[in-house]
Amino acid sequence: MYDIEPVIRHAGKDVICPRDGKLGAAYVDVAEDPHAGRATCMLSYTWGYEVHTISSALMTHCRRLRENPQQIRVWICAFCVNQWRVQEAVAQGAKVPFEFFQAEFADKVKSIGKILALITPWDNPLYLTRAWTIFECYMGSADEHIDFKFILPESDEKSFSEVLRRDSAISTLSAIFKAISELRVQKAQAHYTDDRRNVMKVLTGSALDERQLDALLEDRLEGADELAVEEACKEINLHVVRKLHERFIDSGLGVLELEVDRCLTGFSQIGWMCNQIGMYDEGLQSLNTGIDTARAFYGASSKMSESNALALIGLLRAKAKLLTYRGSRSKASNQQAFEEDFDNAYKLYWQAKELLEENHLSTISTHYAEVLGDLSIWHGKKGDVGAAIDMGLLAKKAFEDSHWTETAMYGNILKSIGISYHLRARAWSSKAQLSMSEGSETSVETSACEDYRLAGDMYAQSEALFIRIAQNRNPWYLDLLTQRGKLLAEQGRQEDARKKFLSAKRQFEALGLQKSPQYDEVQELLAQDDDYFSM
Repeated sequence: MYDIEPVIRHAGKDVICPRDGKLGAAYVDVAEDPHAGRATCMLSYTWGYEVHTISSALMTHCRRLRENPQQIRVWICAFCVNQWRVQEAVAQGAKVPFEFFQAEFADKVKSIGKILALITPWDNPLYLTRAWTIFECYMGSADEHIDFKFILPESDEKSFSEVLRRDSAISTLSAIFKAISELRVQKAQAHYTDDRRNVMKVLTGSALDERQLDALLEDRLEGADELAVEEACKEINLHVVRKLHERFIDSGLGVLELEVDRCLTGFSQIGWMCNQIGMYDEGLQSLNTGIDTARAFYGASSKMSESNALALIGLLRAKAKLLTYRGSRSKASNQQAFEEDFDNAYKLYWQAKELLEENHLSTISTHYAEVLGDLSIWHGKKGDVGAAIDMGLLAKKAFEDSHWTETAMYGNILKSIGISYHLRARAWSSKAQLSMSEGSETSVETSACEDYRLAGDMYAQSEALFIRIAQNRNPWYLDLLTQRGKLLAEQGRQEDARKKFLSAKRQFEALGLQKSPQYDEVQELLAQDDDYFSM
């Protein structure tokens, strides 16, 4: 848009502006368009986008909603704001006041009632790095009277749908979490420093004083001031992240609606996404639709092709995972619901395992390794530590035999084995203390030390892998931080443990994952006394 601004402005060069009576009008005042009229929506975008990207996003939006583009009239600032007045102010060494743009935005939003926010590329949106666009996003989407939607150009819609078809659930989720993990309104930039200051003032209210704002703008935040800024921006960042989660799920459902028979893996992906943000009912609906569709299309599981069997296995695993998460969150308040969800999850995992074996996919198969890993995690959450370790080691070997060790799933298996060793070490330690109080000699303490060592080794391997493959912005890695913190606490390193917990908590919040059982755990840990984990 920067490149074509002179062309846009030139169109109104010799025309009197109907609003201020001066020479030089906005493009909207001179454009000859038989379909022009009162705006039906407003575009929120950054001037760094190219014209064809904007056009593609608007056309894709119309196609998706089956709307006639000739009936959709979009208010776009580059065309509707008088750029002659903007340039005159710049030439005089002045700038258009922040208050003018704020008032203009508020007026247009109120009168139009609908915002289309353009994000691209979907996995690293420029939109989320600019203070003005985050301001528009938050102010527009927080108003229940405003219809707010994110839109993508056609190339991004295709790229995202291809990811849904092709990639594993963890890979897809990692890409999405990476896309939003850097979202911080406090880090967003603006052409003018004053604009950035004013955006922060409006969004945070009176939460920050001038000294803290100065430190933020001069990139010298530290200590208490850094925490104060983070806290002041927390709800704003979380709100925008939740809107992005909704958009990714909506995009996925749009793809599935058009390509049900070609995109069964997409139902798994949507289920996993819904699971991570606590949208369990929506996730189950997607997964049940996928499972029913797979069985309707492919018939008996024993007669399925390899690719079709794997698609169904992915759906069964995703549903089992969702039930496991939902059960974990309900355990404290509803033991019966917990037991039902966990029992049903186990049956689904076992169906997936049998389906692999029926289709002769169990020998040196990454899919078989993943199912074994799922069962290991399930046993661990049920408290059957011995079975969890045995199944986890089988999964680890299966990953290694299939040469699939540079993956996030393998990192998660290492972590889950570490958790199981850790739980057994705590059990050994409790027995050792009891034996010591009775004055008896025991080898239990030796067993506890060995399991603590094994747990620490598994955690270290898992963390090194996540970092090495750049997969350290997802819930599995953040849960690893929590587990390492627990181990540190039990070693008497309370301050180091608290730092791990706080780091995990902040990153869970940055990703909008406050409805996951892993976040629940780190919250509970931070609420405990410092010596809670000392043995």
